[in-house]
Amino acid sequence: MILEQQWRAPVKQVTLEIPAGKVDDRDQGDLRACAVRELNEETGLAAEHLDQVNATASSVGFSDEVITLFVARGLRPVDHALPKDQDEELSLLKVSLKEALEMVATGQIIDMKTVMAIYYWASQRVN
Repeated sequence: MILEQQWRAPVKQVTLEIPAGKVDDRDQGDLRACAVRELNEETGLAAEHLDQVNATASSVGFSDEVITLFVARGLRPVDHALPKDQDEELSLLKVSLKEALEMVATGQIIDMKTVMAIYYWASQRVN
């Protein structure tokens, strides 16, 4: 799994997260196009296969935000890298499933969408 390490002002700490972003005008409402664009911008990678997993309401008590999770497989460097957002300072980290689960268990990963992605990954590896 590719994780991004970045400062998050609301929680006043550096977090580890999966690549993510908001749908904007460039995506014309297409969630898949947004996932492709964000993967390019934030990691410089493209996916051979991009599969939608689910959509989850992040905090139904006070927000209408819905996060749609995609799994990207067959990653390769992009031919044309898109620029990162001006306020993004990202470092990339590649981790195994075992490492990712340990990072959740020890509180190194606190981001909900990332925890959801890790648990989804773990559920797919169960026989």
